[in-house]
Amino acid sequence: MGVIALLLFQSAKAGESRLWRIANIERFGQPDRYGLQITSFESEAGGPRQVYNFQLHQDLPETMLDYLWVRLHPSTYYPGVKQD
Repeated sequence: MGVIALLLFQSAKAGESRLWRIANIERFGQPDRYGLQITSFESEAGGPRQVYNFQLHQDLPETMLDYLWVRLHPSTYYPGVKQD
């Protein structure tokens, strides 16, 4: 059995936390220092795509942004990385 990579956005507010399989994320962006945008495939949301915009309380670590980028955009530069 393989490892399934997940991304968790945990909110203090009830019902606002989200969990995605990395394989279901189509793209992500950081429109500003404390912003994060995730576009994902979610058939249960009534359509093939759902866009989430988050206002963060602190910067995302650069290592987290790199991790997401490498897994969402595997290429010959990262031959050991598999898209989950």
